[in-house]
Amino acid sequence: MPFTFVPSQEIVEYAQLKAQISEDECMEMLVKQISFYFSRQNLVKDTFMLSKMTTNMQLPTDVVFNFHKIQAITNDFDLFITALKKSGLFVTEDRVLVSPKVEHSKKDVVLMKQLPSSSTETDVLALFDETKPELAQIDPTTWTATFPTEKQASMFVQKNQELVVGDKAVSVTIKPALPMKTFLDAARADGLEVADFDVSKAMPVWFYRQRGPRGDKSKNTKKGGKPRGDKARKGGKVVKDAQFPALGSVSNGAVLCSGYTA
Repeated sequence: MPFTFVPSQEIVEYAQLKAQISEDECMEMLVKQISFYFSRQNLVKDTFMLSKMTTNMQLPTDVVFNFHKIQAITNDFDLFITALKKSGLFVTEDRVLVSPKVEHSKKDVVLMKQLPSSSTETDVLALFDETKPELAQIDPTTWTATFPTEKQASMFVQKNQELVVGDKAVSVTIKPALPMKTFLDAARADGLEVADFDVSKAMPVWFYRQRGPRGDKSKNTKKGGKPRGDKARKGGKVVKDAQFPALGSVSNGAVLCSGYTA
């Protein structure tokens, strides 16, 4: 027995609104929302986004794409990627990761490994000439030396490529500050409210590289290409708020922008 579909007034109004929104307007809404997420004021205190980022401040595009406010605007992944780029963000070629523009990390920190475990701060300072850097001990055999300038750090590394202390060869390399640490430290220095986030717990740079390229399948699509949604009830019953052609699957959240070619 055929059933009768009766869309609610809310759906009808939503469909009419959607029909009036152009692709340019959709893009403007996406860019505005994305720009807020990645704004300095929001990002420094957004512990969820920070926890999903790598130490280089790269975030999976899927994470942002699945934010509720993004899904309320579009479930078109291609349109979303275009919006990321128009927001001034860096998107990897495979579309797996996105990152904000951050200040270049200074290369003024020297990492010295395999020093004798008995070394004291006085012993390590004796390795330097006139310029005495700020020292920090990472573990019994590893120290860092922070120089006033990148040039001084670079010169020390060049002069000590074959450094030997006691009977041990010491590894001497430049240790750039982590982009995320630089970003958060600069925000604190500027008086911004910054989340109490341990940068050492950020995702390693390689973590998300195990993911394959992101396709353009919608979150609201099952395998086989069929959209998710409530199954229409049969038996002559009236069906309200089920799958409505103009909106896609209303039961999983209607979207304003879909079906464009990004």
